[in-house]
Amino acid sequence: MHINYSRAQNTSQGIKIITNTIDSFRKFNSYLIKAKIPFHTFALEEERKIKAVIKRFPIEIETEAVKDDVEKQGYPVTAVHRMHRRDGTTLGLVLAILERSDQARELFKNL
Repeated sequence: MHINYSRAQNTSQGIKIITNTIDSFRKFNSYLIKAKIPFHTFALEEERKIKAVIKRFPIEIETEAVKDDVEKQGYPVTAVHRMHRRDGTTLGLVLAILERSDQARELFKNL
């Protein structure tokens, strides 16, 4: 198996490897999984979900209602969560997690 990479570097936690292409990244990932080698990687840009925080949102409204409303507007919603302080106090903020798509990116243009 041959994987193209642009840089390999020793670190205090292990080895940092940077691949040249997305295909090399995927091949290397699958190799590490098959070989049962413990590793950590960051998600590729196109695989990350889009996160939007809705501010000044009334506490009385349930998150399920928010999810339904955002879906009715045509956005691909994965989840909606109410945000809290560390002490558990509910905030007027809601986190909406959307699938990455052109339509989801339009959400930020409409704000």
